[in-house]
Amino acid sequence: MNEEIGYWDLGKYHANPNMDALKIRYIYRFNRRIGNKMLPADAGGSYDIIIKGDRLLYPTGSEALNELKRKK
Repeated sequence: MNEEIGYWDLGKYHANPNMDALKIRYIYRFNRRIGNKMLPADAGGSYDIIIKGDRLLYPTGSEALNELKRKK
């Protein structure tokens, strides 16, 4: 099973400095079963999650945004 970990802090969205964002950095994917660590190819080393009111949005390319699903 893969797990992803990283560091985050509050900042501004890189494409629009008027929008608040969670800046996620140094993201690594761990596979504890085989004991390897790697940077995930889909996210690279960092990305921003946009904060709009009580919604969290993540960019999917070309200004398209998807809302993060909340666990219940």
